[in-house]
Amino acid sequence: MNLLLSYRKLNLKYRIGIYGAGALGREIYYMLLDQDYREKDIIFIDDSEKDIPIGGFSLNKIGSQEIATLGAKTPIVIAQGDPQKRKLIALTLNNTRTELACIIDRTALIRGEVRIEKGVVISALSIISDGSTIAANVFINSSTVVGHDVKIGENSSISSQVNIGGRCRIGENVFIGSGAKIRDGINIGNNTVISAGSVVLEDIESDVVTLGNPAKPIAANLRKSPFQ
Repeated sequence: MNLLLSYRKLNLKYRIGIYGAGALGREIYYMLLDQDYREKDIIFIDDSEKDIPIGGFSLNKIGSQEIATLGAKTPIVIAQGDPQKRKLIALTLNNTRTELACIIDRTALIRGEVRIEKGVVISALSIISDGSTIAANVFINSSTVVGHDVKIGENSSISSQVNIGGRCRIGENVFIGSGAKIRDGINIGNNTVISAGSVVLEDIESDVVTLGNPAKPIAANLRKSPFQ
């Protein structure tokens, strides 16, 4: 079945945490307000000493060592674009038996039979097409199109305005940069970076950084991160 409504109902709890108080955390904060969460029930988890000013006031914040004080029934959404950091945070939260929250923007379109696992974030104006599977802890940024029968592996991070053709297989811990285009039926290995604006016309192996039109591997992804 289409899981959009069921996930929205699942996450309408009294409190919710956002792990990360950077730009992405603030974007998710406004997504939550749009889904009828109250300001006082949204708690940022961040170890920086600075306050988090949004709209002229400081928001609720705790350190990562205080997660246990929220209780296992408080779901947490991970606000981090780096797949490896998403993975590490998810493992940490799993050890505390904390539930990962699935957040889907009201303007996103989920078409047909789509499987969406826990911890997935789908931003504004994105489209997920029939037959696709979005594995746990995947982040999909705004105005991205995921074609039919696509599979996206755990912890992957898809930037804005990406177009993924039908029947593609995206591995785990993959980062796809803004504006990238991936042809139908392409397989992308684990821990791979597809640089912004790249056009992927053939399969890409694991653990590489790719760039260009057509996209080609240009380096090994030794640090497993798109930002280092």
